[in-house]
Amino acid sequence: MESIALDGYLLRPVQRICQYQLQLKELLKYTHTNHPDHKKVQKAEGIMSGVAITVNERKRRTENIKKLARWQSNIDDWRGDDILVKSTMLIHSGNLYKISAGNRQVR
Repeated sequence: MESIALDGYLLRPVQRICQYQLQLKELLKYTHTNHPDHKKVQKAEGIMSGVAITVNERKRRTENIKKLARWQSNIDDWRGDDILVKSTMLIHSGNLYKISAGNRQVR
């Protein structure tokens, strides 16, 4: 039997949310507008679309919080407040350059 980490089991239900939304979208495409279930399928697709958007946004936000925490922990002798206490939004991510005496160094 193959051993799977706990996060692998937790990821599967999240993946199903996106699959359900896509399946409902496909079902709606082939359900005639005069079919008695058309409005129900349309409503279900809209709800699952909203759920998928919320799940993706929260996942992105969690990843950004982890990036901020990693960034702060990588700075030697950090003396300021904990960044995550004041904000959990990552505004920009990229290289930092130090420019001195006309030289540009990636930090």
